[in-house]
Amino acid sequence: HHNYSSYLVSRGRFDEAIAEVNTAIDLDPTSYFNQRVYANVLYFARRYDEAVPQCKRMIEMNEEKPATYQWLIRTLEAQGNESEAFEWFIKSLILAKEDDKTIQHFKTTYQRAGWQGVLLERVKTGCDETGNNQFRCASLNALLGNKDKAFEQLERAYQQHEWLIAFLQVERQL
Repeated sequence: HHNYSSYLVSRGRFDEAIAEVNTAIDLDPTSYFNQRVYANVLYFARRYDEAVPQCKRMIEMNEEKPATYQWLIRTLEAQGNESEAFEWFIKSLILAKEDDKTIQHFKTTYQRAGWQGVLLERVKTGCDETGNNQFRCASLNALLGNKDKAFEQLERAYQQHEWLIAFLQVERQL
């Protein structure tokens, strides 16, 4: 049910996807993966007011999953809540055991240049041609208006068979 839900989302069939993932949750309510798929469906359906608490519930279920923080950050950003997105971004850096210098660098960047500055720094420090997260990098570049770079990274994501490429037509950042 959760796999079918993901397929439905990739086709833009959000109401059906929500019904399908709810069936998965009914069958296994303690499944972290089902709960994650539900949060993803809500994000792609642009139901951010529901996706934020769902992501936070997932973090309560397992605080050690960095991907959950990333979905929450993207959802908060989509809501226009950049200050809270930044707070969770810093928490994600701490979870990833980033050094104090890196964390302070992002804090200074946020104070100086806001969320856009943080996005720019994320692209500078986390996106290169050899990485396996080209879809995410393409999304960040698209947000920053770097369309040519975003297309290059989408091509690499396609060539590397990244799973998120299936959500190309529904990813709001693109």
